[in-house]
Amino acid sequence: MESNLIFGMEVLVAVVATVTYHKYRHNPLRYFLVYLWAVVALEIGGMILPVFLKTPNLWLYNVFVILEFPLLIWWYRRFLSNHRSRRFLIWLVLIFLIFAVFNSLLFQSFTLAFQSYTFIFGAIGLIIAIFMHFNEVLHSDKILIIQRGLLFWVSVGFLFFFASVIPIMIMGNVLDHTGMIYNVFLLILNIILHCSFLIGLLWGQKKYNLL
Repeated sequence: MESNLIFGMEVLVAVVATVTYHKYRHNPLRYFLVYLWAVVALEIGGMILPVFLKTPNLWLYNVFVILEFPLLIWWYRRFLSNHRSRRFLIWLVLIFLIFAVFNSLLFQSFTLAFQSYTFIFGAIGLIIAIFMHFNEVLHSDKILIIQRGLLFWVSVGFLFFFASVIPIMIMGNVLDHTGMIYNVFLLILNIILHCSFLIGLLWGQKKYNLL
């Protein structure tokens, strides 16, 4: 039930992002649409593999984790003007990819276990990239109108979601990831995440997305 609701929200946000594409197609914000539809494709693939093809789907989610975070961090790098910050994020992406390889080879099986260590590392890296973006905005004139841009609401959604999920991943061996409390908590986080996306897509204005 919860997974169907989450999938429905993902499709809704992707459709709204497609309809409102004209608002943010003029700069790197346009790649957000690709990300949203990639998430939808992931969920469809995750449903098809075990049901119709009778094959495990865990590897598919692990591939997405390894690709998602470096691409998102690199995406945020496009919005930074400080050269040191941009260089730092390059190194962060490289270290993440090296860590992901070693984690798959030495600690968590790529096909038999979810890459939670890689997820935690990537989520922390993404949070760092978002804070770097906010730090630049705070020291510029953009702070006065930041809330009317899509990137602000995407960042707020990501920050809240990943900052809340990281403790769950760290306590993964203690919590019951199949229990109702976990599922409800994850559903609430996804509702907040996707509502934040929708606010940015619907309330944001084109002129502020160009900044």
